[in-house]
Amino acid sequence: MHPQATQLQSNRAMRVLVWICLGSAIALCATGEYHMAVEVGYDWRLAVFYPVALDAYAIAAFKVHRQLDTAVAIGLMIVCNSLSHLLSAGQIPESNELTIAVSAVPPLILWRVHELDAFLTKTMLKALFNPPVPAEATPAGVPAPAVAPPVPVPVVEPVAVPAPVAPVVPDSPAGLDGLAAPVEEPVRFPYGVAPTGIHQEDVWDVVVPLHRNHPRLSAPELKERFNLVPSIRTIQRVVKAAKGRDNVLIAV
Repeated sequence: MHPQATQLQSNRAMRVLVWICLGSAIALCATGEYHMAVEVGYDWRLAVFYPVALDAYAIAAFKVHRQLDTAVAIGLMIVCNSLSHLLSAGQIPESNELTIAVSAVPPLILWRVHELDAFLTKTMLKALFNPPVPAEATPAGVPAPAVAPPVPVPVVEPVAVPAPVAPVVPDSPAGLDGLAAPVEEPVRFPYGVAPTGIHQEDVWDVVVPLHRNHPRLSAPELKERFNLVPSIRTIQRVVKAAKGRDNVLIAV
């Protein structure tokens, strides 16, 4: 038979023996703990939970690998089984101290199991957020690769870059013949008073060029597109006045 198959069968047999030993030991301990609980005054129907709690605590301590709780659980099991046999044989009398000591075991188990759960949760979170970094295995007889020394990185000093200079834009664009386009003199707004805080000439100088460059846009479209300050009504009046002035110039 292959050596690995033989080892596998041995491991399986060992697992079976382990479970047989655990089951037998827990059954014997649970019997003594149950009788002790009944002897000190527990109801025979509820006394069955005494060994269940104690033995489950012992198994949990084994699984979590906490030496303190393992020692406490084993010690309690030994003491409870010893008291069970002594009480059954009449070697020790029932007393208040014995009843108090036996009654204190379930609360003690409750506290220690809570601590075991907190320890297990803490360990799992630590393993989750700080996983161990596996070391790269080097085959036997193979020398480890040499680590090259770090190459110094040259330090580049920052060079001052001059700030970009904005191009100079003339106030009035050049005409088609190369000459500067004539600048219109501001004309006072002929319809009433402009909005508060805005001079009439300012409204005229802003709205009229926009209207001439975009004659198809209405007053609301001019206001929305160029984010104009005057109201739509004011823009309409300026546009109307500009159209009338242009008609007069054309007629002349």
